[in-house]
Amino acid sequence: MMRHKSTFSRYPATRRGGIYFATLSATVIVTLMALTAIIVVRIQRRTAAATTAATTVRITAQSIIDLSLHKLAENANWRRNHTSGSWTAIAGIDSKNWAYMLEDEKDSLLENDPYDSVRLHVRAEVDGALRIYSVLLRPAEPVNLLSNGDMESGITNWAEYGTSCQLIACNSKFHTGKWSIGVVNRQDKNTAMITNLSPEDLTSGSSYQCEMQVMADDKDTNIKVKMVITSTVSGTKSFSFTKPVNEADKFWIKISGTLTPTWEGSITSAYLKVRDKETDENFYIDDASLKLDPNLAGLSVVAGTFRQEILGN
Repeated sequence: MMRHKSTFSRYPATRRGGIYFATLSATVIVTLMALTAIIVVRIQRRTAAATTAATTVRITAQSIIDLSLHKLAENANWRRNHTSGSWTAIAGIDSKNWAYMLEDEKDSLLENDPYDSVRLHVRAEVDGALRIYSVLLRPAEPVNLLSNGDMESGITNWAEYGTSCQLIACNSKFHTGKWSIGVVNRQDKNTAMITNLSPEDLTSGSSYQCEMQVMADDKDTNIKVKMVITSTVSGTKSFSFTKPVNEADKFWIKISGTLTPTWEGSITSAYLKVRDKETDENFYIDDASLKLDPNLAGLSVVAGTFRQEILGN
């Protein structure tokens, strides 16, 4: 009797090989999926880190603009202490990646004109992200702290100092407009004209530029301008300058000087006094002004001048 070989004897081995291959394939797929997930997570983290760095550096750069403006406002000599086109580290901040630069786009000279606009460049780098922005700054025009400094309201806000003189509104002698103020009928060289100053307008240690047009009857007049401040701690202190007026009757002469008052405590009174310290002759004043040093008057950002200079990462 003939016996037949079983045709199913090789199936278990084949089945085991298929299971092994399927398991191996699944493992590879799972491993690839895990690796892909890890790579995706890493990419997402890097993207998030880059986005965070970009956001941080942008905010930092914009903050440096405000900080630079504050630093410049604290220093009346900022034009002299900076060179156009040179980067400057921000004092007090331990970071070499934060800096600012001033540029005079008109003539590359910061110091020659206090009213020239300047471009402020700021640089910030955070975790490889770099930003350089710039804005144009315009110096603020200081206001005249003298009320009726142009004398066009007669003797309003001005008064005689001393009883042996007279203050008059004069429309026959004027520099501009239609009026000046004259100190006439003087019987004492200590007589003067004064005007009160608002304590809110004055800051201890700040410099104020004073100028006025003078016409005097005497040929050798020395006009003395004095700021007198009384405070709760320092008492009464005065700050002055004296300028000669060497022409008489024919010409208006401009005199100017700088006053830098200092005091402690609160101001109780303040005034500006003008007199001829040498003679008791008549003199006339027109177009008088007292203004904060333009370098201390502040800088304002010109609208529409913001630029993105460099965007890295």
